Order: sequence, then structure tokens, then C-alpha cells
Amino acid sequence: MYTSWKIAACFAAAVVLSGCVTPFAERVAYDTKVRNAPGTITLSDPKLYTREALISERARDIKWINSLITNSEDSTKVVFKPELVREVEQITAMAAAIGLKFDPASALAYRRDKETGDIQHEMDLIKLQLRLDQLKRDADLVRTNFDSQTTPVNEGIGKLNDTSAQDSTTVAASAADQLKAAIDKLNTTLTSRLDADGKPAATTTVTSSPFDDFRDRSAYRDMLKAAYNAAGLDQLHDYANARLIRLNFQASALPDSGNLQSLGAIQLHVVAPNPESAATQQFFRHWLEYINTNKNYRSGVKLNTQNRTIQELLISGSFEKVDVFGIEVLLPVVIDGDGRTQSPSYIFRRSGWETSHEDDQKNYQDAISVLSSIDTQKTASILSNICANKSTDESDLIDRRIQEAADRELSSEYIQLANTVALSIGKPTILTMDITTNLKNALAFRRQVLELMGKFQHCKAYSERLTAPPLWKALSKAAIPGDNKIRVYEIGPREQVQQISTVARSANSLALAASLAASNPGSGIGAEAAASYSRQAMGRATALERVPSVVGYSQAGNSSFGWVLGPRAVLNARGRIDMAQLLKTYDLSVDMSVPGWWPALDLEVTTVWAPSPALIASGKLPTNNNNQNRIPVPLVNSTADKFDSLTQYITGEDRFVYINNVQGGPVNACDKSNLLITGPNIWRAKQVLVLGQALGEDAITITADMSGILLSVPAITPLPNGNFSKTLYVITPLGPSQPWDVEYIPEPSGDGCKPKKAQTNESSKDAVSVSDVKPLEFVVPSPLRINVTGANLDKIVAVQLDGQPATTVTASNDKKSLLVVFDENNTKSVHESDNIALDFFENDKTTGNPATKASKTIYVRTHYRK
Repeated sequence: MYTSWKIAACFAAAVVLSGCVTPFAERVAYDTKVRNAPGTITLSDPKLYTREALISERARDIKWINSLITNSEDSTKVVFKPELVREVEQITAMAAAIGLKFDPASALAYRRDKETGDIQHEMDLIKLQLRLDQLKRDADLVRTNFDSQTTPVNEGIGKLNDTSAQDSTTVAASAADQLKAAIDKLNTTLTSRLDADGKPAATTTVTSSPFDDFRDRSAYRDMLKAAYNAAGLDQLHDYANARLIRLNFQASALPDSGNLQSLGAIQLHVVAPNPESAATQQFFRHWLEYINTNKNYRSGVKLNTQNRTIQELLISGSFEKVDVFGIEVLLPVVIDGDGRTQSPSYIFRRSGWETSHEDDQKNYQDAISVLSSIDTQKTASILSNICANKSTDESDLIDRRIQEAADRELSSEYIQLANTVALSIGKPTILTMDITTNLKNALAFRRQVLELMGKFQHCKAYSERLTAPPLWKALSKAAIPGDNKIRVYEIGPREQVQQISTVARSANSLALAASLAASNPGSGIGAEAAASYSRQAMGRATALERVPSVVGYSQAGNSSFGWVLGPRAVLNARGRIDMAQLLKTYDLSVDMSVPGWWPALDLEVTTVWAPSPALIASGKLPTNNNNQNRIPVPLVNSTADKFDSLTQYITGEDRFVYINNVQGGPVNACDKSNLLITGPNIWRAKQVLVLGQALGEDAITITADMSGILLSVPAITPLPNGNFSKTLYVITPLGPSQPWDVEYIPEPSGDGCKPKKAQTNESSKDAVSVSDVKPLEFVVPSPLRINVTGANLDKIVAVQLDGQPATTVTASNDKKSLLVVFDENNTKSVHESDNIALDFFENDKTTGNPATKASKTIYVRTHYRK
């Protein structure tokens, strides 16, 4: 016989034990039939988040995960307890509350009673049908004899109210009332025993063994380290020329009546930008302007050929330095429409910019007059020779002008670039009227020639080559194998789940489970009551099963990724759990690494109902006009690495860590300070060594534009011997930076940093005080006049700026103002800094001479004169 504790255990493990017949142990599954039907799933335009936002977010995640890893070392902070602690309670009284016997014999008796009840129900229906037929017959006879009879033949017609059919209904209703009353009684008993919300398990003294604790702790730490590595990305996410981006989408699933129980799939394939597209060409022009105007790459009108990047670009053979009207610029070697390599210096020389605009206009007019001849046959012959590359005097003349116009159109960009450089370094514009007019002449001639060629089919190929944008030699093939690949790092959500009830622990749910496990009413009014309670129990369930709703996936090496949308768990009309696709919106995201020089990318979107698992795994879902579209995604470059990735792609430079500048501070012995450290790859800092003090990631914040880091430096106490190395190093996974000298103020320190108590004696009235100094910013070397206000300033006998003495120091009669004058010679040795000491000295009370230690110090800013 089944005892009550066995039944309780059965309920507690309903997911595992198929023998527990409850609505909570049902298995639900989606329709596995493959149809590859067009998906009625829409996808929004993506929201784009750049690397700058993601790196800071991941840095915060890393700090949090690090704290969890540290806590896992402490057995008092992370405690592993036995996973399953059960209370087994005798519930015989609950079973007896409605007189149910949980044994096979009772179950068999119930099934027999059910069969008997079904036969009895059918008999009642037949009796009712016969009585209905008799009633109809009596009614017909009555209607026939209405004219001749004064009384009805069937005087007992009113006795129908007392028939057995009425008794059957009464019995059925009574049975339902009894069932409801029995279950309600059990609910009341369970509520009083277990509490409606369910009681927590009793406290146990059972603990894990040291072996189990070690295994659990190791597994927990491994999980945290995996999360740490995922948050920290890897060394490939920005290798060569890559950058990290995040795309967020909203997908709306519109259920298809033919595939309600099937999976849905959204697949996206990344399409690289076309190097010949207008957007890509514009990006290249902006990069060229950046290279030529960057102060690190120039030395006035000349390029700084000592710069490593400029050297690498020139050595690559894909760039040349060209003198454009006195301004030296770096220009790309190009490949024309015929596949020939053209150097920018040769293109510039062939453009004929030196020709006066009068002569230039005449040359083009002469050429176009030949083509505009009344003799159309002659015009056709000349154009045919040009298009077929046949040489005649007339065709050569026209061809030279066509080539000159093409060269002039391209080299006009060289002139625009050189003019931008000239303006950036303070030089006058190089654009002249002759240059502007000659360009207009060339473009007008070229347009007329193309119009004429458009009338001849055999000139189509020539026209296409003539109008095709030149391809940079540097971008004609990948500099590093595979660096045009994308890498998908994280699909969101990895797994989004719906939680459905599998084991019910609340009192009402357990009551229903007990009653259904014992009696299993499958039809009639009893079944309806059970279904009603089933729906209530579903809402109150506290033990849940995870059923995947959205799962992300990616296909390595195929530039494809996507999501599988699972049907949702629902209650069907019979009160059973079923699966169905619902009208729903999903939030989806992907973190991926793309080549940094891409100005844009396209996403080919494919949506399918009932997809083939094999095709999903291969990243090649079937496409047609009904289920595929293309989404363009412009990629916005950041200020910090706006064009560095393209430079690295072209030159193949290794990544290096270099400090360009350090601002803020000064580092001192009294209080914390902040330093802004900028330079290539400085944002990768794991530690910073400042004056011998190692500062970790908790002191480092990546700047919003990723140009560097903000370093929070605590007060650093001076060494007794004062032997400080006043340098700073940034330490990254790529290696350390070069040393950088930082300013350090060792005094005051210790107790000297504490606020001094206000003097209460009369001598404080005679003390020197400085309330204002104007100005606080100077250009050196140059003559300076400094106005100081305060009290008792007549006691100031000397003033020094960065250790250099003032020429004159004059106090006013009221002792409240002081004029300090430096001549230009006295400021030649003053350094450029944001923190230059302006020291005020009084006479030493002992010797009567100017003291060696300043009584007051104000910090000012100085700049070198340009």
C-alpha cells in the first residue's frame, strides 16, 4: 500500500517521477517538424553602442566579479550548504479528510466506478430521448384532435417534472457539490497544517564535507573566472584594426496559424562595406585629412618623416609625399579602372594646373568642337577609336583631354587637402582663380564627352572605367590575413526563459494534486471541477521549471548570428499545458568585433518558422523575397581611435603603449589628487606605478572617449631621505609605457597637513595674509606685472616665480596691496606648467635678512611663448 509519506515525496519530485499523475508533471514540447516557412517576424533598426561605452561597462563588471572572486576565498562570506533539505511529514489525516485511499485497489475501484457511471449516464440519455419522442407524439395528437376534442388525451403530461431525468440532474449536481465540499475540506486542513504560503524547511545541522566544499568552491570560482574572462574580452577584439560594438534590436513575433507550436528563427549575416562605395570613399578622405593635419605627423609645411607612422606609410609603397603648391602632403597610390597603378605625383603633374585659365578654356573648347562637328559620322569614328584604344591624331587629342580631365578631377582633392593643411598651420589659402576655373573647364568637358559616349553602346565599358572611383592600393587586398572578419562575443539574451509550474507547494495546489493523484477524474462534472482547481493551482505555484523562450547563437567564421524563438507555455481549453507562439516583442542584442576602418556595414536579415536545426547550425537559413531584407548600419568612429585602426590596418603596426600627456595633480603628501593620462592604449591599464606606489584597477577610470585614464592618486608620504623617483609608468597587458616625470609636493606632510588653529593673540593682527593674486596665468619669457591684495603686505621683501627673483616689490601705503614686477630676463628660466610656485618672503627675525623659506606660496599656470 502507498503510504502518505511516499505520496508527499512523489509530489515533491513530480518533475522526475512520471508516476505522479498531476497537471504539474506534464511534459511540454514544441513541434519538431521542419517546414522552413517564411517568418512573420519583424526586426527594428538597431541601436548602436560604441566601444567607449562598452569598455567602461565591462570594466565595472570586472571590478564586481573580482570582488566576488575575493569573497569566495573566505568560507564565512560564501557558504555552501546541502542542496536538498526535505522535511517528510505524515499527512495521513489530510488524505482521510475526504476519505481517499491511496492504494492500487482504490484506484482500480475508482476506474470501475467510472466505467459504471458512464454506462448509467448513457442509459439516462436514452430514457430522456424516449420520453422526448413520446412528448412530441402526444403533442401532435393533441393538435390533430383540437377541433373535435374538448380535453387532452394525455392527462399525465404534467407528470414530466417528476421523471428520472430530473432525478439524474439532481444527482449530478449533488455529486459536484460533494466533490467541491470534499476538496474545500482538504484545503482547510492543509492550510492549517502547512500555511497557505508554504513553510520553509526546518533548520538542519547537516554541513558539507571539506571535500564537497572544495569542489563546490572550485566550481564556483571557475564560473566567476569564466565570467571575468567574458567581461574582459580577449586580445583579438581589437587586434590589427578591430573595434567592439553593440547592436540592440526589437523583434516582434506575429504568430502564423500554421506554425503555432513551432520554433521561430532570426538570422543575421554581416556584409562588409564596398570599398568603392561613396560612404567608404568619404571615410578614406577624412582619414587622409587626419593624417596630414595631425601635429604629430607634420613639421610646418613639411611632413614629419621622423614619425614612425609616416615612415611606415611611405615604406609600404602605397603612399607618396607630394609637394602641392608648396605644401607637402601624404597621398595614396591608386589603381585605376584599367587595373593600372597610378602614383599621385604623376597624376598631379599630368593635370596641367599651371596652365592659365584662358589657355585652358581654349584647349577644351577646341577639343569639344571636334566632337560636336556637324558630321556625326566623324564624331562616331573618333569616339569609336577612343573606346577601342585606336590611335589617330584627332582621337589622341581628345583622349589626352579626357585623361587630363580625369586626372584633374582626382588631383583637385589633393589641392583641397593641401589647402586644409595650409589653413591648419596658419598659412594663406593656395586656391587661386586659375585653379578653380581650370577645374570647372575640365569637369564641363568630361560631362559632355560622357553624354556623347552614352549614345554608343560600344563605349559603355570605356565610360564605366572612366567614371569608376580609383581604388587605393593600400586597400586592394588585406594587409593581415583574416583581419576583415567579424567576431561575435556575446548574444543577448543568451537564454531567456519562461517559468512554468512543475511542482506546487502551496496548500491549495497540494490539495488539488492529492485529490487528482487519488481519483483522476477525466470526464463529467468532476473533471470540470478539477480543471478549475488546476488553473488556480497554476497561478499559485511556487516551484518552477525553466523552459527556454529565446536562445541566442552564432556561427564561427561565417559572420552570422541570430536567435531561436521558442513557443510559450499556455493553458489550453482543456486546462492542460500546451505550447504556442504568441504575439510578443523581444529585446535582442549582440556584442561583436568588426574591422575598425569600416564606415558602415549591412545586415542581411532572414526570419523562418519551423527552421531546420542543421541550417541554423550552418548559419545558412533558406532565403526568399518574403523572409529577407537588408538593414544598413552606419558605424560612428570615436575621437580617441577615429582613424588609428585604418592606419594600423595599412601599416600593420604592432600595438604599443605610449604616454602623450599627463595633466592634473600635483601629486602631494597631504591629500589625494587626480591625473589625466592620455596616449595610445593607455586605457588598457591594469596598474599605474606612481612615485614607487602601485595603484590597481580600483584607482583607474577609463575616460569617456577612451583616449586615456583618470588616475586617483592618494596622498604619498615622502621618504625620510627624500630619495624619490618622481616618475610614472602605466602597466598594461601589452607592456609598460615609457616613464613620465610627474610633479610632486612633499611638504607639508603628516601633522602639517592638519588645519592649524586660529591664532587668538594680538600677534595675528600683524601676520601677512594674501587674499588675491591677479593674474594667475602667464606667458613666459616676457615682462610680468602681478597685483597682490591682502594684509600687512609691507612685510614682503622678496618674491620669486619658479625660483626666479622679481625685479621690484612695492607695497601700498595702506599695506593692503603689492605690485610685483618681473622683467623678461628674469622669466627666461621659468618652466611651463599648471603648477608653478609664486613664493613670498619676509625678513628673518633673527638675521634681519630675507628668509630662505617662503611665508606664503600661491600656485600659478605658465605657458611658453609661441
